[in-house]
Order: sequence, then structure tokens, then C-alpha cells
Amino acid sequence: MSTSTPVKTAGTVLLTTQQIQSNTVVVGSAVDLSGKLAAQIFVNAGRVPTGSLVSGNAPVFTLQGLSGGTNWVPIYTWTTANHIYVANAQTMTSNAAAGAVTLQLSAALGSALSAPILVYDSATPANSEWTWQQQASTNPTLNQSLANAHNSGSGILVSHAEQWSFPIDTSGITSVRFVVNNVWNAVAAPYMVQATINTLDNITTV
Repeated sequence: MSTSTPVKTAGTVLLTTQQIQSNTVVVGSAVDLSGKLAAQIFVNAGRVPTGSLVSGNAPVFTLQGLSGGTNWVPIYTWTTANHIYVANAQTMTSNAAAGAVTLQLSAALGSALSAPILVYDSATPANSEWTWQQQASTNPTLNQSLANAHNSGSGILVSHAEQWSFPIDTSGITSVRFVVNNVWNAVAAPYMVQATINTLDNITTV
């Protein structure tokens, strides 16, 4: 009896983890989907604590597709839901190594159990990441270990971040790219954003 095995590529970067300033449009790298059988998009976003955490306008995200030539057209366009809530930010009071699942905060983050949190790294914003906390306390346990180390004072947890994941039909698309528009909606606050794509490259049968 033959066995089929899917061959996948995970974590291809559409947009590197970066801080998108207000009044800025950032276009990520194009990813070739030629020959790909399927794809899944993953996007993380959250407000930067050095900016405004009050409720307000949010950036617009667009996944664009290329069907041939140079004409990029929207596949999906959306914005956040949690921007209508005031976000809370609390600073880490001890260093946390990569792999840590418990943090020490200056105060409890508050009602952040129903939404992702942004672990913002003010020293190295590109090391910022997203996770969930299991309880509101000064030493919360995370539901996944940290990918990067964060130091006391520069590691800041921010509530009301957001994450999305969705499949796309690759049959009529040659490439995709991800665009963040922090201009269109008169966004006053900077955002941390990251986007990646997983692809199903082929299926081997032996």
C-alpha cells in the first residue's frame, strides 16, 4: 500500500517583525507561489507602548496577489478589532531568557486573557513577539515559551494585541505580498507587525 507525505515550507517571511510608524505604508517582500498547492497566512499585530495606547484608529492590512505581469491586487483587506479598547502596558522587572514561560512584571497586565499580548522589546524592536498569558498577575505564566530573550526595563507586555490566520487559494496566483497602511485611517500610534506564510509544496507518494 502506498503512503502519501505532504512536503511543506513553514515560516517564509512576508513582513519581518518591525515597528510601523504612523503615517507610513510598508510593503513586504513578494513570495513566489508558482507550483504551490496551498498556503496559509499568519499575521501578528499590536500597539507599541511608546505611542498612544488609547482607543483610536488602526492600520489597514492587505494581502495582495499577483496573477501575472506587475498588477498587484487585493486578496484580503482588513483592520483590527481591539483598537476600540484602551491597551495596558507593564514593564518586566527581571530578565527573561529565551524559552521562559513565566515573567515578572511591575504590575498585573489586567484583562488581557481573551486576547493575545505583545511582548515589546524597546531595546531591539525586531525581537518583539506575541503570546498569551494564563492569568493576570505580576508573575504571569505564558501559554508558550518566549522565542527571544527580553531584559528588565526593555521588555514590555502590551495587552489587546491581535493575531490572524487564514488559507488562500494558490491556483490562480503567482505571488503574494503583505502591505501595512498606517496612513489611510489617520493612525496616530505606531504598531508592531509581523507576517509569514506556510506553503504546501508537493505531495510525495511511495
